[in-house]
Amino acid sequence: MVFRGKWYPRNLGTCDTPNGDNPPAAVAEYMAKNNFVKPILTSMVNLASPRPQTAHKDDGGDLDPGDGGPRVTKLQEELAERGFYKGTPDGQFGPKTEAAVVAYKKAKGYGEGPKAGKRVLDDLGIGL
Repeated sequence: MVFRGKWYPRNLGTCDTPNGDNPPAAVAEYMAKNNFVKPILTSMVNLASPRPQTAHKDDGGDLDPGDGGPRVTKLQEELAERGFYKGTPDGQFGPKTEAAVVAYKKAKGYGEGPKAGKRVLDDLGIGL
């Protein structure tokens, strides 16, 4: 709020503005002079919406988190048939697919980690 040529930032006291033209610059200057931490300005849209995940290209080898495509859909379908994947197959190797692969590997004694390697893909009938 500007009152009589002074900028009154909330809970920060007062500071002068050059002709009252740029109150935010005056607030930043006041904060810098008085050792306040600089605020990070982010729109609420950026805070509320997740970053879009870009799928990695399926190169025909192992399937990893972030991969996408028809082989991932097949992996999801095979894991769902066996009771490990909960959800609708969407062709994206996301958190649900990762959890299903980890659970499947643990049940089969194939070790740990979310990667669907040759052994898992062969066992599910997907192959490389």
